[in-house]
Amino acid sequence: MTVMKITIDPQVCKAHGLTVGELLYIMVVGNHIDLKEAAQSLNTKGLATTRKTKALSPFFEQPTQQACDLYDQIIMESDQGLEAEDTYLPLANKLIELYPQGFKDGKYAWTEGPILVARRLRMFEKKYGKYSDEDIVEATKVYVENKMFQPEMRILKYFIFKERENSAGEVEGTSDLYTMLEAIRNGELFTTDWTVVLRD
Repeated sequence: MTVMKITIDPQVCKAHGLTVGELLYIMVVGNHIDLKEAAQSLNTKGLATTRKTKALSPFFEQPTQQACDLYDQIIMESDQGLEAEDTYLPLANKLIELYPQGFKDGKYAWTEGPILVARRLRMFEKKYGKYSDEDIVEATKVYVENKMFQPEMRILKYFIFKERENSAGEVEGTSDLYTMLEAIRNGELFTTDWTVVLRD
């Protein structure tokens, strides 16, 4: 088996005239990966659902949210170039303090343990870039104050970021934290109706 540790930067792909999709296609075909077998195996493991749609997958096996979270975790654990989770622990604890306790809709914990939140923040930085702890705390504070217990309020890990399936059946990323941080960066947080932006 070929051992691969891969970090993909969309900007580097662009500089070489490729999209991330094109690069992944080359990786899959070039390494003789059997996508049909992989899709069926994921379905058996409960990490994919069968959708009869013109989705990205040619085998109609769409990754579940659990599979997307697992993918992010594997990518992060494979990338030794980033700081360890304990670097993010102080910030993780601050966000946990800002969030409500207990469970959303009686089923989903509003927060996770500090290590898991720190890991999520580490993944966020890899996906969206570096922001100051102060801005992240401020963005989270405003979000919680304005969304507290409203149906659209996300649990903490999905506020930080979430992979989801769009109307075309493709998996894409979304982050209310990123939206809030960009509003802060652009001086728009208190001058525009950012709650409209966050509805999706």
